[in-house]
Amino acid sequence: MRNQASPISTESITAPASRSRVGRAITLAIVLINLVTLAPASASAHLANRIQAQPNAPQEVVALIEIPAGTNQKWEQNKDSGQLEWEKRNGTRRVVSYLPYPGNYGMIENTLLPKDKGGDGDPLDVIILGPAVERGSHIKIDIIGILKLKDNGEQDDKLIAVMDKSPLADVRSMSELRTLYVGVDEILRVWFSHYKGPEQMEFVGFGDRAEALDVLRVAQESFLIQMNDLEKGNEN
Repeated sequence: MRNQASPISTESITAPASRSRVGRAITLAIVLINLVTLAPASASAHLANRIQAQPNAPQEVVALIEIPAGTNQKWEQNKDSGQLEWEKRNGTRRVVSYLPYPGNYGMIENTLLPKDKGGDGDPLDVIILGPAVERGSHIKIDIIGILKLKDNGEQDDKLIAVMDKSPLADVRSMSELRTLYVGVDEILRVWFSHYKGPEQMEFVGFGDRAEALDVLRVAQESFLIQMNDLEKGNEN
């Protein structure tokens, strides 16, 4: 869930068929070599099989990083100004009193998920697995699932994604995450269940990639509807 923060700081000719087949084979070999250098050795065969079965890469989206991995200062984008600000509560800058964030945390711009559609009226939150990147960065991500949570009884789900050019960049689903990187999903469950203190966050479960992408689609559509309504209001 996102809170409105007071401004305090900002950061702002056609080739023969045989040649075509050779070319595709060479391309695939190069891709596999790159994957082997990134993924665990035990995962290489699995990744190779998946590439042959799914030659088309999934559509990428872009996320704004508010909190880099390995940090615990609670920053977020101000709804009105669009600037990144260190969130304050009762006049005090918020710091998560727990282990630092296990991934880059942020939001997907141009999204809005209303409460009647399972959201909190804010842009979609996303936890991005991979090395830390600078706060305020816009990075390409692939969504692989969704972490379902409740914050004091209110739905507060987080999309789960992987970032480009990271060891986990080739993961495309929660099942692959569990197979190739054992324990990562459990780290997310434990961390988000406890980072706000005892009995505040409730873990509901994980959703797969298809469910997460459906949430993204609904949130993008809701954002466009809101923008159209605002434009019509300005015209009147």
